[in-house]
This record gives sequence, structure tokens and C-alpha cells, in this order.
Amino acid sequence: MLTDWTEGSSITWDKNPDYWGYDEKYPENRLPYIDRLRALTMPEVATQLAALRTGQVDYLGVIGASQMRTIDQVESLQRTNPELVIWPFSLDSDNGTGMNVQLKPFDDIRVRKAMQMALNLEEINNAYYKGNAQMIPQGQINRSFTASVTQFQEWPEDVKKVFDYDPEGAEALLDEAGYPRGANGIRFKTEYLAYEVYDLNYVELLVSYWNKIGIDVEIDGPHPGAVVAPRRSERDFEMIFAEGANRWYPLALGARFTPAVGHNSSNVNDPVYTAKYEAGLAATTIEEQNRIAGELDQYAIEKFWTIWGGMAPQYNAFQPWVIGYNGEGNLGVGQVNTVFTRVWIDQDLKEAMGR
Repeated sequence: MLTDWTEGSSITWDKNPDYWGYDEKYPENRLPYIDRLRALTMPEVATQLAALRTGQVDYLGVIGASQMRTIDQVESLQRTNPELVIWPFSLDSDNGTGMNVQLKPFDDIRVRKAMQMALNLEEINNAYYKGNAQMIPQGQINRSFTASVTQFQEWPEDVKKVFDYDPEGAEALLDEAGYPRGANGIRFKTEYLAYEVYDLNYVELLVSYWNKIGIDVEIDGPHPGAVVAPRRSERDFEMIFAEGANRWYPLALGARFTPAVGHNSSNVNDPVYTAKYEAGLAATTIEEQNRIAGELDQYAIEKFWTIWGGMAPQYNAFQPWVIGYNGEGNLGVGQVNTVFTRVWIDQDLKEAMGR
């Protein structure tokens, strides 16, 4: 039961003594186990990690959008607090980049291809993600949805080669598109709207690759979600982060490139695409919906509306005295806090560890 809310500080729920549910694993046990659940508001990542290190919080993870997003954070915690239990997960890719295709130069597919070709995906994985990322290109739909997705190895050859690191080919495309290097070596300038919840170092890495082919990218931010969300919805950006490889309803993901949706990170307004999406909504069988979702996915891939940046794991972490948790992000669509009704605290272990 919600019992307290302090804006910008915390939310508290207390156990409902009349709740009727029982634990699926231990049917004799009535839920929830814990008497009180407090969610703390901590906008700064450093504050979150410090609270975990000192035992002030029991859990840090995808529930509450407090998951660790970089391998450096994980390795730092493992050095200082080897007792912590850390679970990696790959929900989707937050490492893509959307380009506002209603604006120059991104209205030209040659520019969009060039920016993809400028990225050395293998080098990014080895040097930045330490080999932990999945770099095989994907569209909006995760490749595990085999009923919808055309796998990368089956893509047209001229599409696949765009994902090879080819800075010389990228420069040739930019020349062809009418963006030669100027006297200062710059072809054009643009701006990347950065969101503070994501890793700014990663954005800076992308910018360094684009600088090499003469594209001068200025990073605007990082900004909190309260700034980014409305600008994203209003299409007030040139470049911005973009999701990909999502594990969600395939046809629902097709909405992301329709003009009415705020998640349209490339400001796409393509009548052919929108008409096909509407046909998917009118489909009367799951099989037909899946087929149309796959066609939408492939259409967007071949338009290069977003730049693929790989799918890196994120991480949930919790204290060893949290019992019954196995890394879950939810227990059903939208069933987030349900996870916490099925865990409990080993108070003896916590006391023995001096917390």
C-alpha cells in the first residue's frame, strides 16, 4: 500500500496485511514477504553507486531505471564490493543514433550511410565494451523474433556492407552527396542531443569517429529526461539516441517510425511505411501481423533511419542479503514492483556483515 511520497526524495509502500496472494514457488507462504519497500530518488549515478557500496540500498537495477549501463561501473563495484551479486541482461539496444531525416543533411540517405560506415563496430566492442556487446546489426525488432525478422546474413549485400568500417567509402559518399571538406576540413556541423541517463562517454566516442570523416558534431547536454522527452516529441533535435533490437510486440515497434509517435527518433514521415503499418493494425491473424512487422523492420533498415551502435549488456546489482531475487526485470508486462513482493531480507546475514 502506498503510504508516503516525498517529491524528489522517496516513495514508500507498506505491506497490506489483507493481501490474498501466495508465493508460486512456496505456495504455503502468503505474499508479500517484506514489510516495507522504499524507492529512493537518486538522479546522479555516482550517488546510486555510493549508496550500493555502503549498503544504504539493497537493489540497483532496471526497476526504477537505475541499472548500471557501463562495464566500467561493474568492474569498479566488483573491485570494491566483491560480495555484491550482479546480473547482466540485454533487453534492447540504447546505443543507436537517430537522425532527423526532415532536416539537411540527414534527408540524404548517402549521408546516413556514411555515418554508419564511419563507425568501427568491432573496435568499439573490443575497446569500449571489452567484448561484451552484441554487434551483429539489427533493426527495431530483436533478431530473436524469428517469425518477423530477416536475419543479418540474409540482408542484401549492398545493405550489409554499410555496416563494415569504411571511412574512405564514407568520405566518398559525402562528396557525392554534395558535402565536400571545406578549407578547415569540415563538411558540415550538427548537434547531438544527449540524455543524462545514458553514457556520455559513448556519445563522445561516436563523435570522434564522425570527426575523422569531416563531420563536426557538438554534444548538447547531457540533459535530464524532463528536457529530452519534450524535445524528442516535438522533433527539436538534429541527432539523438535511438533504441533498437527491442524485445517487444513486433508490430507495436513499427509505430516508432510513424509521425504521430514521440519515440520517432528520426522524425520519419514516410507514407509507404505508415500505410504498411496501418495494414498491420488491420491484420486479422498473428501470422499476418508478424509478416507485416518484419517488412516494416526491413524497410526501415534499408532506409538507414538510425545508426546501429551495438547492443551492450546492462546490469542489475543487489546485496547478498536479498533472498529470492534472480535478476528479473518484471514478472509480466508492466508487472514491475511485483518482483519485490517475492523477495525478502536475511537480517542475520545483513547484521553479520555490519550493515
